[in-house]
Amino acid sequence: MDENNLKKSKTSRFILPMYGQPLFKNSPLNYYLINSYFDKDNNIYVVFDNINDDKLTLIIYNLTCDPNYIDSSYADDNMEVILKLKIPKEFEADFTNFKQGKFTKFSTKFKKLLEESYGRVSSRKERDKLSGKPIIKVFDAINPIDEKYKDIANYYGVELAAIMEHGEILEPPDEDKELFKTIEELYGIKQ
Repeated sequence: MDENNLKKSKTSRFILPMYGQPLFKNSPLNYYLINSYFDKDNNIYVVFDNINDDKLTLIIYNLTCDPNYIDSSYADDNMEVILKLKIPKEFEADFTNFKQGKFTKFSTKFKKLLEESYGRVSSRKERDKLSGKPIIKVFDAINPIDEKYKDIANYYGVELAAIMEHGEILEPPDEDKELFKTIEELYGIKQ
């Protein structure tokens, strides 16, 4: 999506701050995190490389102390640690908006949390160096400015009015990619 985290899910980018874990480019979390997903019951799964490291141990400890922590497990021959968390009550409506791609409809409290986590800076006309696509930062998604709408319309060759009418500059999370699957499900192994 932005800030060199193209391989990380939108769930990682938008939802982890609910647990005090924003995904910064050079943060220990970004280094150890494989990805984050959600399930059909709106639980969050945070998947880490299982590496013996004090920084990772602290991240996992903090998440297991969170009141929304549900369970932990290991997968892929103990190469991965998976934490299961529920959505904090105060952000349940925001999570619904997230799944629907209604980023501009987030609550003021959630927008403030995301801004505190990632900053209040628009990417304006920044482009990905490899693809040339417009970069969309979290701030752009929750508070799009006219210049960003114009940049996206110009890049994709669509009418500005169509994007403005839709109101969102970022697509909803792709459930095929963001829905949690076990290793066995990913590899089609029957249990």
